[in-house]
Amino acid sequence: MSQKVDLLKVFISCPGDVDDERKIVRDVCKSVSTVTSRNKAIEVKPIDYKENIIPQITGKEAQFLIDEQLDKEKYDIYIGIMWHRFGDPLSIRVSPTENEFNIALDRYEKTGSPLIQFYFKDAEYNPANDDEKDQVKKVASFKSRIKDLGLYSGFQNSLKFQGSVNEFISSCVEKFQIDQSLNCSIQKNQYEMLDSYLIRSVVKNPNDDMASFLYEETAYDLVEVIKENNKVILVGDAGIGKTSELKRVANYFSDKETFYYPFWVPLNTYTGNDMGAVRLIKTEKSKPHSNIFPLHNNLQQQYQWILYSANH
Repeated sequence: MSQKVDLLKVFISCPGDVDDERKIVRDVCKSVSTVTSRNKAIEVKPIDYKENIIPQITGKEAQFLIDEQLDKEKYDIYIGIMWHRFGDPLSIRVSPTENEFNIALDRYEKTGSPLIQFYFKDAEYNPANDDEKDQVKKVASFKSRIKDLGLYSGFQNSLKFQGSVNEFISSCVEKFQIDQSLNCSIQKNQYEMLDSYLIRSVVKNPNDDMASFLYEETAYDLVEVIKENNKVILVGDAGIGKTSELKRVANYFSDKETFYYPFWVPLNTYTGNDMGAVRLIKTEKSKPHSNIFPLHNNLQQQYQWILYSANH
């Protein structure tokens, strides 16, 4: 019987002045894949605009076509490389490489994927004209921007770069294996959306620092509140729709690729009161927390990622 092989996609994003390094990443992927496909049933596939993007005549900007095809690929790892060239600005006023990085970072913040590493070549380079000086300045500015994110590393020669990339991709393979084993034990429940849903909003309770449920256009979407806060209690008058809103939350997080694993629990089964709870187990960088706390009836003893719906 043939063995099922998982595919781990690596997107290589870079300007043309680091073409040698781009090829090194492809070689590393091939080398790592030779081992992992045999021992771990994981194939590592490199993707870049030169060898994997299909040219088409669409009348649109070339980068639009690249972004569109990359979106379909759903790559698991992003590797960016820069030296002295930043790239010419697109119509959206960022360079192609910066645009690709922004897309990868945005997806990572929402879903925990792709894993990101950016490499800056530290080899000496002397700009020959003002245009080249401007390119070097833009690279330095971009490097400064992502410094605090802890997503970049420097290298001076091809050998060190090869070793660093090999270590990073190998660590990603290990994380992928861990995630796969965890996914086998924790499956995301799928909750259906209500047939008729009235849009509602939440505002912060000024008295006890909780999220109060109100009909206010200037207030916040409960989903966005959950993304930004560790502990949320939903309160409001009877009949205002707290239970419906929690069911909407359960549907949203079960349907989207997010860090959250929702569990809808009708508490009236246990209390005799009109109560319900959505429990959201949050994962960190695609790794679920090991501490999964029980539901609690006391609203003052809140654990992370639990929403209570209760009449007040």
